[in-house]
Formats: sequence, C-alpha cells, structure tokens
Amino acid sequence: MARPRQRRPAASRSYLALAEVLESEFVPHPGTTESVGKDVYRLRSRSFIGTRIDLDETHEWGRAPTKN
Repeated sequence: MARPRQRRPAASRSYLALAEVLESEFVPHPGTTESVGKDVYRLRSRSFIGTRIDLDETHEWGRAPTKN
C-alpha cells in the first residue's frame, strides 16, 4: 500500500482536474434563481453558523470573481 506522501501527487492532480472542471463547466453558467429564499437562508445560516450575518454582504462576497 502506498504511503501518504506517495499519494500526494495523485491527489494534487485529482483536485486540479476537479478545479478545472468546476471553472470550465460551472463558473461560466451560474444559475438564474436562488436555491432557497432569503428568509429560509437567514434561518438556516444562523442555525449552521451560530450567529447572524449580513446576508447581502455575504451574497456579494460569494458572487465575487475568484482570484488565482
């Protein structure tokens, strides 16, 4: 069985391939509708995160272009 250090190059290549697929297939075609409404998201995010967040600010941050 390969040791963890020996598996790193294969894992790195796999994650790079995944990133390339996500960038080429998903990023250029964002959805036009939201998955849940703002009220549902507010409740679920508070439950998950444990605190209130500024939803508009968080949404803008999530939609911002990624930096390489």
